[in-house]
Amino acid sequence: MLGEICIPKEKLVEYHALGLDIDTVAAIFGCHPQTIKNRVTSYGLDIYKIRTNKRKEVDKNRLKTLYVDRELSCGEVARVLGVSKTLVTDRLLELKIPIRPQSYYYQKWREYGGWENYRNYKREKVCIEV
Repeated sequence: MLGEICIPKEKLVEYHALGLDIDTVAAIFGCHPQTIKNRVTSYGLDIYKIRTNKRKEVDKNRLKTLYVDRELSCGEVARVLGVSKTLVTDRLLELKIPIRPQSYYYQKWREYGGWENYRNYKREKVCIEV
């Protein structure tokens, strides 16, 4: 193959034993991390397994409390729990909790008479939890 990088099997095993990750090994060989993954697969090595997306667990009761009882948005719940908004949305759907539309928050904003009052209301709800 044209431009094929020489990556010896022994070096991959050695670097793995030293605790180097795929990105570091790729930098050593001057190639993309996917090239290292492909080479590991072609050599039939059982090292540098491709990352499995570990499922980040979220306490379901706390999630329900924040989203349903305290009426925080998905983004606000995510900030409190230290996870992504997508993760919060996915977990809510798994729990069969309906996601509130954006218009819900606009309606709440109108009820509180503007951004400052609504922000104070939201701050109080978040501060109670933290």
